[in-house]
Amino acid sequence: MGFHSSNTCRLRNSLESNQITGILWRREISFLPLWTDRWRRPTDQIQEENGGPSITESSKEMDKVLLRNDNEKAEVSEHKGIIANILALGSLPMQLCKKLIQTVNPFERGKKEDSHPEGIIAMISELIQTLKKTIQTLRDLNKFQLENENGKKKDSQPKGISAMISELIQTLKKTIQTLMDLKELQKENDQLRNELECSRARNKSDDITLDAGTAHPNLCIAGDKKSLKHEAQPQKVPPHPERFDSTVCVLGSEGFASGKHYWEVDVGSSTYWDLGVARKSIERKGKLSLSPKQGFWALSLNGGDYWAKTDPWTRIMVQKKPKKIGVYLDYQDRQVTFFSVTDMSVLFTFNDCSFSEEVYPFFKNSHKETTMRISSIKEEE
Repeated sequence: MGFHSSNTCRLRNSLESNQITGILWRREISFLPLWTDRWRRPTDQIQEENGGPSITESSKEMDKVLLRNDNEKAEVSEHKGIIANILALGSLPMQLCKKLIQTVNPFERGKKEDSHPEGIIAMISELIQTLKKTIQTLRDLNKFQLENENGKKKDSQPKGISAMISELIQTLKKTIQTLMDLKELQKENDQLRNELECSRARNKSDDITLDAGTAHPNLCIAGDKKSLKHEAQPQKVPPHPERFDSTVCVLGSEGFASGKHYWEVDVGSSTYWDLGVARKSIERKGKLSLSPKQGFWALSLNGGDYWAKTDPWTRIMVQKKPKKIGVYLDYQDRQVTFFSVTDMSVLFTFNDCSFSEEVYPFFKNSHKETTMRISSIKEEE
């Protein structure tokens, strides 16, 4: 009886103790949501409760600072790019002048040139057009820059990019005027040089005669073998293996394999002719294709247009219609040059001619009832 009573008392005390502990434990647990809620709240809300700025506001301010820095960097980069373009354009006149000096350098004249060089005048004209386009580009850039600078503080750019552009435009305009003056001087120089070259060539004049044995049947060769007339009807001529039978042309009597030679031809009223030189081995039978590949170096008048018989043909622009054509052969330098004796101008020059054998003066007259004649320069003088 005593044993059961004592056990019952201990059990009751234990249950009461556990009940109290459970109550206390539940009280402590009840406070955890408050702490966890506080822990879960945004940090900026906590800082606001503590009287400081929120993290969100600080982050926004930081973003503004970074964006402002990025804009400033982009602006600096843009200005650097514009200034770099201005400096590049500013150096253009010097580059053009350097190129021009290299072209007119007498030490460069011995180098090979194109078959039909455009000359210094054409080059200057091209440079002038380039500068004019550059000025227009700068004007467009200046307009854009002025609009850009209007929204900024004037003291932020003491001189301003637009001022630099304006100065550069004035410099380019002066350069254009200088080039235009140079162009006129070059025209005068070219004229004097052409007259000198033509005069020197005339001093090398040869007494050229025609080889009647090569003449097409429609060509009538004069007794002095200096003129050829295109007859409407073919003549009775003896057969000859070297006679042209389809193309109305004739060769000179003498061929050249060295030296310098010059002759002049009065083309008269003919408006369809070809003049130049031809290899001895050219085809004589059938229709001929006049080109360097076929052994011909010729200048042609076809109706109202002048052509160099290159491959393809090169059109020649003339100031005055020439009545006399000068043909200058430099065999060693492999050149054939055509002059207009009328105004002492160079019409065209074939360079790097692959002669490889004797070449003969070549004459073709396709205009019926017209006469062409080899002029005697010594008699004129």
